[in-house]
Amino acid sequence: MFSKMAFYKVKAIVIGSKPFGEADKLITLFSKEKGKLNVVAKGSRRTKSKFGGRLELFAYNEFFIAETRGLHILSQVESIESFHELRSTFSLIQTAAYMAKIVTEVTSFENPDFPLFRLLLWSRLN
Repeated sequence: MFSKMAFYKVKAIVIGSKPFGEADKLITLFSKEKGKLNVVAKGSRRTKSKFGGRLELFAYNEFFIAETRGLHILSQVESIESFHELRSTFSLIQTAAYMAKIVTEVTSFENPDFPLFRLLLWSRLN
């Protein structure tokens, strides 16, 4: 028997990433709708991953996610803004990383915080 999967989509900023298993990544997202999420991106560490560079830190994307038994699995990603200019100077990367660290530390999983999301997104745009 197949278990039921709930699908949803969120617009989110990538605030963290680490290896998960042999070829996967555990991506930490911060979204307006659901707050902080951990999502498994299957096969994303392979060179020919379907996700490409859209899982880079600080990227703002629309994520299509399946939830099975509490585990969030990334299905598809559509780019909204990659913010390449953040990577242009060390001080910008440093500031963005510091802000991502703050968001990670002060938020709990699946607890939306729209003002903080808006502040993080605004700070990346300016």
